[in-house]
Amino acid sequence: MPPDAETEYSAEIVQGALYYVKNIWQYCRLFCKFCLASLSAAVLDIGLFSLFFYVCFQNMEEVNIFGTMINSRLLFAQVFARAVSSIWNFAVNRYLVFKCDSECRNSLWLELTKYYILVVAVLAAASATMYIADIFLPENLIAAAKIAVDIFLFIVVYGIQKIFVFNSKENADPADSNTGKNFRQ
Repeated sequence: MPPDAETEYSAEIVQGALYYVKNIWQYCRLFCKFCLASLSAAVLDIGLFSLFFYVCFQNMEEVNIFGTMINSRLLFAQVFARAVSSIWNFAVNRYLVFKCDSECRNSLWLELTKYYILVVAVLAAASATMYIADIFLPENLIAAAKIAVDIFLFIVVYGIQKIFVFNSKENADPADSNTGKNFRQ
């Protein structure tokens, strides 16, 4: 190979490698932002739950729902805390993590609908899985099962939110751009 061709070939290899490093960095950065948003929502959820449970709903009594006595204080604290933290999580994910303010392919209402369908589905999946775990696992492994289920669902939710809920041009796969096209063939 003549020296110029070798230099040109080496430059293409370096350019291709840098392209893949840039893509990996973009994926990691987005996922880390998603983790921070989820962590902030979890802290808000726990804080509001504590406030509602220990202060606001302190004098509530049990209620009979479908023949089962439910601790209404616990129920209302969970529902109100989760409602507020899910609104916070939606807003942070939409505007800061996935940056869907002007570039989104979906309307705000469609995204909200998809997001809350996902919230309900994750809640149902987690509840069903924990119910099954409670049947088959000893009591001392229930907390470990919850952690495993939550980690799995967290990763699944990230993918679903990225692809289906907050579907913006910025969240498109970086490998779909023309940059580095020759290096994927």
